[in-house]
Amino acid sequence: MKMSFQERVILLLEDGADFDEIKDIFRFPLGLVKDLIDACFTERPNDGFLKYERELDSIKKRVAGVTRSRELTSAYKVARYASYLFAFQQFFHSSYRARQGGALESIVYYSLKAAGAEPYNVTGEKKRGVSAR
Repeated sequence: MKMSFQERVILLLEDGADFDEIKDIFRFPLGLVKDLIDACFTERPNDGFLKYERELDSIKKRVAGVTRSRELTSAYKVARYASYLFAFQQFFHSSYRARQGGALESIVYYSLKAAGAEPYNVTGEKKRGVSAR
């Protein structure tokens, strides 16, 4: 059986590298990664992943079964983690959608710029940090 691997491109986003456009495009998703890493390794419990579980509203807790899983924690050890996993999923998906939109706006901006257009950001101003033609 022949093993085949998909070709991959690795992009290093080191300081000083001349990839300003790519860094700008990935600024939003990389911000999410930074937030997640900060939440994993914080020494302040109120700033870690537990805060996302505390921020769930009562409707989400009831509909998603989080309230019931809390009641079953003594019988089922995995149920103890259900609320944390659900809260993390809620945080990640809602945060990712917003950041994905920011990245897509940057892609459109740089595509238009490469095509010779003079794109403006949503406020109608030229994008900061990028020189216009």
